[in-house]
Amino acid sequence: TCVAGSAVFFSQDEPFVNIPVAFICAFSASLCAGPAARLAHRLSPLVQKRLFGLTMLVSAPFVSFKPHITAWVDSINGGKDGFHGVAQKEGTEQRSDPGNQDKKDVFFFDLPSFPQTLYYTGLGALVGGASGVLGIGAGTMMTLGLALGGLPAHKACIGTSFLAQIGPGVTGAWAHFRLGNVKMQLVFRLAAGS
Repeated sequence: TCVAGSAVFFSQDEPFVNIPVAFICAFSASLCAGPAARLAHRLSPLVQKRLFGLTMLVSAPFVSFKPHITAWVDSINGGKDGFHGVAQKEGTEQRSDPGNQDKKDVFFFDLPSFPQTLYYTGLGALVGGASGVLGIGAGTMMTLGLALGGLPAHKACIGTSFLAQIGPGVTGAWAHFRLGNVKMQLVFRLAAGS
């Protein structure tokens, strides 16, 4: 799912993937996904279900109120997009003009500052842990975290999230496979459908 999704978002004319941000998140998430999967293996099913339910209850308001939260973050940053400091035009979602190749290249390979790097490293670790323990992360935590971190468009948050989830998805799945938690007869059907 993440490979197909990130390939589609990356192939578009508009800048929908930030590669350095994705790799920073993926690196720390991949480091945390395996140990988190081993922790999940030790938890009782009841504790896992309660953790999953609690995480969904806590995450839901953030997802629902994301536009208000990001507007609040922008107001703190003087009308600019979070850490990236790019002024938003009224009523626009895209960072660059559709035909401006230079801006597209800058966005794709825009290196984050040191505070941004720390933020994205922490975000990746949090998502990798949640992914390993609960099997969640990309749709809720990663996308919202990237939006709060200042990626300029919701589509960029989705595309970058897809790319960032490939590493922790593989490391978490491998750890669960080694622990005997993967039902292989379902994997290929689910993968084909997704």
